[in-house]
Amino acid sequence: MKYIKTGLIFVVMMATIGTASAQREFDEIYKECGLGAMLFPDDPIIAVITNVTWDLGTTAVISELSSPETCKGNASSMAAFILDTHPQLEQDLTVGEGTHLSSVMTLMGCEGNADASHAFRASFAEAVAQDGYFDGSDFDKSETLYNAATQISEQYCTI
Repeated sequence: MKYIKTGLIFVVMMATIGTASAQREFDEIYKECGLGAMLFPDDPIIAVITNVTWDLGTTAVISELSSPETCKGNASSMAAFILDTHPQLEQDLTVGEGTHLSSVMTLMGCEGNADASHAFRASFAEAVAQDGYFDGSDFDKSETLYNAATQISEQYCTI
């Protein structure tokens, strides 16, 4: 019975991978998606090993199929960084410079892009001006910053 289940999982996975690999290369999916990419964004070999070891890569394939934008570049690293450091990032955005702002700009693929930095600051100013921003949870504030960073990176930079 165990072999039948394993065989069925393998068949379903291969069919899914066939669909996903039509859009992206197989190795890109295992390097840039799933648990491996979230845990080891800067080490693609360990990301692949993690994806294969943890769940035979199903989370990588599922994340590619359900939300491919999360599999590009440093999106998961940027989200985690913003969530962990949003108070400091807010301070840097207010001042217009700082290590946290520089780090996010690098993760966005916008390092040294003054237009992107100005746009990010303007987006933050708009968010802060909205009623209820300061009453929001840390997650809500981080999500607002992440969405702004993602939108700006798509406009001005390359991830």
